[in-house]
Amino acid sequence: MIRYRCPHCAALTVAHERRVGQSSVCKGCLKPHAIPADKSLWLNELGESVQPAAPAVPPREERPAPFPDLPATVPDLAMHSVPVSEPTAPSTVASQEQSTATRPEFLLPEVVALERP
Repeated sequence: MIRYRCPHCAALTVAHERRVGQSSVCKGCLKPHAIPADKSLWLNELGESVQPAAPAVPPREERPAPFPDLPATVPDLAMHSVPVSEPTAPSTVASQEQSTATRPEFLLPEVVALERP
């Protein structure tokens, strides 16, 4: 069973939860009304709200800007020319070192077994 106040005369009214959203007639003022589906309108036996009140949110305090000397927006860097260096060819010594095959310092047992005649 849910309890709620009549929207017309504020009389405490009781209805079954299955009737939420359906129409009813107030016994105090005899006016028709819809049984509230909003649980925040439901009351307990003492006529207090079933839903706890939302905690009060403290107001946000204004903080000063962290960097007051900087502009509020970032300037558009695309309008300014940015120097770009020319690409350089890779060193020939590094390319020779990479292209020569090297032998590992140790061999796995399977490799050693395959290399022996």
